[in-house]
Amino acid sequence: MRSMHSEVYPELASVLQRFIAGVQNELGSNFLGAYLVGSLAKGGFDLDSVVDFLILTNAELSDVEVRSLQTTHVDIHALGCYPAEDLERCGFAESD
Repeated sequence: MRSMHSEVYPELASVLQRFIAGVQNELGSNFLGAYLVGSLAKGGFDLDSVVDFLILTNAELSDVEVRSLQTTHVDIHALGCYPAEDLERCGFAESD
């Protein structure tokens, strides 16, 4: 069974995979995980939704990591499709 968001936004999965691969590449061993949060994770995702996510890291991000992640985000946004352009809600948290 296909979910509503894969029918309405067929490129969503590939945008998320590409974004996470970029984040993992930029953070290396500092990357612990990526999690969807908000309406997409809770099943309330619709045509007006943004893609909310949380990135968990081992340690606080360095200035270099922040700049690299900003570049990754700009590169994803440049794909020009709805999910890529609304991948804007982002949180980073270091583990305890």
